[in-house]
Amino acid sequence: MKFPKLILTIGIILSIVILCSTSVKANNNIEIYLDGQRIDIADSPQIINGRVLLPMRSLFEMFYLDVHWDHNNRTVETVIGDRRIKIQINNNQVSHTHFNWHSDEWHEQFNIVDQPPILINGKTYMPLRFIAETLDFMVTWDDETRNVSINRPIFFRDGSWFAFDGFWSSRTLTPPNELIYRPLDESIDMYWNYRGIDNLIFIKIPIDTGASGWGHLYMLDNNGRSRLIHTTGCQIANIKMDDNFIYMLKFQRSPWTPTSSIFRIQLDNPSDRIRLGDNSFSYGRSIRLNEIAETSEFWLEGTGYGFEIREDGVFTTGYNASLILEGRLSPDSLDFLKQSYGYYLLPRDGGTPILMENIMLEAEKDKHFFNGLLSILINYFYMLIVVSVGLFLLYMKGIYSKNKPTDQGE
Repeated sequence: MKFPKLILTIGIILSIVILCSTSVKANNNIEIYLDGQRIDIADSPQIINGRVLLPMRSLFEMFYLDVHWDHNNRTVETVIGDRRIKIQINNNQVSHTHFNWHSDEWHEQFNIVDQPPILINGKTYMPLRFIAETLDFMVTWDDETRNVSINRPIFFRDGSWFAFDGFWSSRTLTPPNELIYRPLDESIDMYWNYRGIDNLIFIKIPIDTGASGWGHLYMLDNNGRSRLIHTTGCQIANIKMDDNFIYMLKFQRSPWTPTSSIFRIQLDNPSDRIRLGDNSFSYGRSIRLNEIAETSEFWLEGTGYGFEIREDGVFTTGYNASLILEGRLSPDSLDFLKQSYGYYLLPRDGGTPILMENIMLEAEKDKHFFNGLLSILINYFYMLIVVSVGLFLLYMKGIYSKNKPTDQGE
């Protein structure tokens, strides 16, 4: 009979398709723990080629990430700090577009992941470890319990924020013994730039990169939502907020290179960020000019920082920093610097800055020369006191020896 043969043929074909397809295991026993607390996932996690995948919506909502789904190209796009990630269904190649704060441009590069997103029952599933580690979160897998644990450098619990106590390194720290957290408050010195703005907290968590000064800048709210805004090795001197934008003043940590910049970042879409003013200028810091007598050069010293947000733009100080090398300035460039130093109005859209008023900049004698001379005089005075005390003690010893009574034999 033809009918049983047809059934047999269909069964064989289906068996071959299943055997040749990607190995997918639905394991309802897999549990996800975020900062020690179990997370309920509407659809069961999947293990595919040894990787745990979660439904796209559940994964991105868990990490408070915005997601854009392009149905025509079947691509998923999100912004993580300074990076824009784009990945396509069944494609191992991932687009990483990184924002360069110096050139104010996005630069694209491509990486390969071992497990791309796939469609399961009409839903997009994303690799959990790839997204979490892109956020610099720690991911551990317990093969015995079949649990996934995710630890972040900062988390919210019982109405309070807690931050990692130390320099965060998701690649080298060992949970749980090395994961020590403490409540976040203004008394913690190591968390740079703690400040509250309109019920938001901006905080820079130090990270271990092998170089000093690096950290993740997070934006936190009172409802437990956190967003990675920026990863930087520069000091963030000031953050202000207006409407749906934050304005961030960044400067080099060294006082000998007082150069700084002001950036505008959209809160709803952190990838919308621009540098205000001229790229060759330094904005937001006041400076002092010192004369170096030995070389006839001048060096700059930062004396303060700040800016003001107005309806027509950002009002702040600025100067042309293109001729300054390691904080030093040649005599030929002095007039050029004086002409550029003043108060500027920076359009919010990144347009041409307007010089509102020049600031008088007069050179002072190098204070380090006088400080050095004073140090020499103090050391000389100290040595004089020590020598005088020594001579006095020797003198007193001589008098004592002369007047010391001697034993007389009978």
